Amino acid sequence: MPRRPAAQRWKGTAMPIAAGEDALGILADRAPVLMLLLSEEGRVLACNAEAERILGRTSAELLDLEIGALASPASCARLRALLSGRVEENEPVELELRNRDGTEVSVEARARAVSWRGRRACCLAALEPGALSRRLREVTHSYDVLRGLVETSCEPMWCIEYAEPVDLGGTDREIIRQVFENECYWGVCNRAFTRLYNLPDDLDIRRQPVNLYFPRSPENEAFVQQLIDAGFAIDDVLSLDVRHDGRAMYVENTVRCDIRDGKLYRMWGTVRDVTQFKRTQNKLVQMEHQYRDILTAVPDPILVFDRNGLLKAANPAFEQLLGWKVGEWLGRDVSGILELKRLLARRREMEPGSRASFTGRVMRADGSERRVQVTLTLTTDVDDGDSFIAVLRLLEASAPVPAEEGARPAALPQAPSADGRGG
Repeated sequence: MPRRPAAQRWKGTAMPIAAGEDALGILADRAPVLMLLLSEEGRVLACNAEAERILGRTSAELLDLEIGALASPASCARLRALLSGRVEENEPVELELRNRDGTEVSVEARARAVSWRGRRACCLAALEPGALSRRLREVTHSYDVLRGLVETSCEPMWCIEYAEPVDLGGTDREIIRQVFENECYWGVCNRAFTRLYNLPDDLDIRRQPVNLYFPRSPENEAFVQQLIDAGFAIDDVLSLDVRHDGRAMYVENTVRCDIRDGKLYRMWGTVRDVTQFKRTQNKLVQMEHQYRDILTAVPDPILVFDRNGLLKAANPAFEQLLGWKVGEWLGRDVSGILELKRLLARRREMEPGSRASFTGRVMRADGSERRVQVTLTLTTDVDDGDSFIAVLRLLEASAPVPAEEGARPAALPQAPSADGRGG
């Protein structure tokens, strides 16, 4: 039986393959794959039944049709690259083909150069993507979008992957050990993160040890302990990290974790550099301790009270020389110990930071009175309002009493009861 021309061999309808039929031609025509034979100029030389179905055209309509009528401009450019040999054979490409009504159909195609009647041609085979391929494309698109958001974010972001997952079934100490000692590596870290840690532009952090920047230390063990206590989701928790140049850096972390079957596989989050704030805070705490030491060493009683005369603080000399317990008087009106009316009246005459000095009387816990020289300083705080600092210098009993000396307290105040209320 004579061989039929390829153009007709590929356009046939379904029929059984009889003995002597061109098996390859029938197979190509019935294959569930779109097949086109394209000339070097980009025209259709032959097609199969699946091409007719996908493109919604008969073989007569497809033959000699120019590829510009079959594909989107971008896909047309890819096809011309295939025809010219600029793309390697069998390299998979995604194409958007058009059917009769202009609707675009996505296909995954491969091509191979062939010789057709002595001229170069291209055999194109394509499949419509299945549900799995479409889902993979969606996931890839979502990944690209999220990756772009992470990379361009101004907020430093990081991820630590555990090649050896951390077993969360042990004690806290064992979990902390594994967090620092189990095999792990950096996952996604954006540019803002590498800038914060001063990494060189040509250095890939994913090839750097995690403990180089997040070392095991008492501060970081405390950080992991807080992570455990909070159920592996924390916000603004402090850790002590190390920059690439070896300088320590305090950072606040927001962390979330991937936990499956009782094991920690990865943790990720954002960081914020609070080094300067932490240094300032440490300096203020140190200064506070120094001032407390100084006040403790001052031999004169020092009282701090608000505009209503409620005691806010006092130094040890308050107890040592006057016999009152500081803890029993905090938050109580001390006008029963020291005449405050004239002191508080000076508020109108004083500017914040200014001082006034005069004499008065103070009552001791044993009921006796002592004359004192009072030095009063006014301080103002945005949150707490006005406060008075009174330094009491006890005077000798024989010293003269000025005429303007304040009135003595009317009666001996009772010490506060266990519930904080006095008599």
